[in-house]
Amino acid sequence: MQSTNLQEHISLNSNDSGPDSGPNPSVLDGLRRQIRAIERNGETAEQEETVSLGAREIDDALPWQGLPITGLHEVAGDASAFGFCAALLGRLAETRPGAPILWCQKGYDLCAQGLMDFGLDPNLLIIAHGHNDTD
Repeated sequence: MQSTNLQEHISLNSNDSGPDSGPNPSVLDGLRRQIRAIERNGETAEQEETVSLGAREIDDALPWQGLPITGLHEVAGDASAFGFCAALLGRLAETRPGAPILWCQKGYDLCAQGLMDFGLDPNLLIIAHGHNDTD
């Protein structure tokens, strides 16, 4: 962001009637676009293709307005995190039928039937097992 544009971004309020007026969505969207451009080393790219997480409030809180379809995503946690991850992958699999999915984990506790219940084809999974969380 050039310093000449800084003044227009200092006030995020939609009007000058006070702090209760709330943020201006168009200003926030502009700032998000600038941040994405900075993260891409200044390259201007089209909006990334995303998949909804199924809850508008969560999608709106993410800088991409959903989960980017391409890339590497990390989900950490207990067994409920596996279910969450499988549900997300099921949504992603709907957008790219037949595309392989890389799943990295420490243990050997995936269940093919459970993955199929989330819409994942176990034959498309590439599973990498590590000895610990840093492998």
